[in-house]
Amino acid sequence: MHQAAIDALLFEPGHIKTRSIAYPTFQLGDNHSHFIHVTVRLHRGRTEEQKKRLTNLIVERLCTTLPLADITITAETVEIDTPAYAKATLV
Repeated sequence: MHQAAIDALLFEPGHIKTRSIAYPTFQLGDNHSHFIHVTVRLHRGRTEEQKKRLTNLIVERLCTTLPLADITITAETVEIDTPAYAKATLV
């Protein structure tokens, strides 16, 4: 996912952060045993076409690079409310 975000050419590589969260308990309505869902949080300023290109690239990369079966893979973008966003970096 991280490389797909870099390859989309929408972000400075140093601004990209990727995290993974496992859900030990879940239920899917489509009879698949597993899922990967990617949520891309980004500040405003990307076009709908850019966001769609990004989510398609992420799903495509996951489908072609991981040896997976019986799985649903989805991706979405969520815009961050930039004026209400806060960040602190402690060193």
